Amino acid sequence: PNGCDIKEIFSNKTLKKKKNIFGVLFSIIDILVRRLEPFLPQKNKKICLEKAYNWTIQRLNGLDGLGGIFPAMVNSLIALSISNQSPIGKIKVSASFKDYENLILWQPNESFKYVPINVSSAERTSYNFQYLKDFSNLHMQLTYNLYDSLDKDIDEKLLYVPDSSASLLLVYKLNNLTHYSLNYKLVGDRILQYQSSFAEQVNDKSYGLVSFGISNVFNWIGENSIMLNLTVDNLLDEEYISTIGYPEPGRSIKFTLEYRL
Repeated sequence: PNGCDIKEIFSNKTLKKKKNIFGVLFSIIDILVRRLEPFLPQKNKKICLEKAYNWTIQRLNGLDGLGGIFPAMVNSLIALSISNQSPIGKIKVSASFKDYENLILWQPNESFKYVPINVSSAERTSYNFQYLKDFSNLHMQLTYNLYDSLDKDIDEKLLYVPDSSASLLLVYKLNNLTHYSLNYKLVGDRILQYQSSFAEQVNDKSYGLVSFGISNVFNWIGENSIMLNLTVDNLLDEEYISTIGYPEPGRSIKFTLEYRL
């Protein structure tokens, strides 16, 4: 509707490229740096990779951050695979602390209508362990997180924050055109509703979700190609809820067909 597109990311010889002085300047700099890179100290490159790796890991905490946006997930996976050159894999252990102020607590009343019952402060500490390993045709990413949360006013754990979470991602590269992916995510026990004068405390047991995906590219005439993507979320049709009163969908299948000009 707004006349916006993303044609610039596709290979199209008929597409006229708009050039400006900055684009030409940075293109020249890029060409020169690529030629000079083999002669530059490798120590600087390792330092840059390590800083980029730490920046990415700090924002992959298992609850929010980069893990909630698909393009960011893909870019993070590519970045981590570049930094993972060790024969035994990459191991990362980190911790983070968050402090919340003016936290509004919502809970249903006798009429099952959600109303704010408290404004408090809270804190959450996360301990993260991550292991990455690249094989010849397989990429593996294992993540385990521990959470320690507290609502300071009522001295209870935060709602919906699990005790722990874990995930395992396997990406198998059959060839340059076909990829298979398998992802397993485990969410630990959580509190969904605090105890009150008219309601009992509601706890949610841990649950695990399995997702499977296939991606295949078919070369077409010239530089054109067709990409097929098949994704099955919640492969085992697990029953679970993220928010009390709102059950999540069961097994779902998504198929996309993309024609690249």
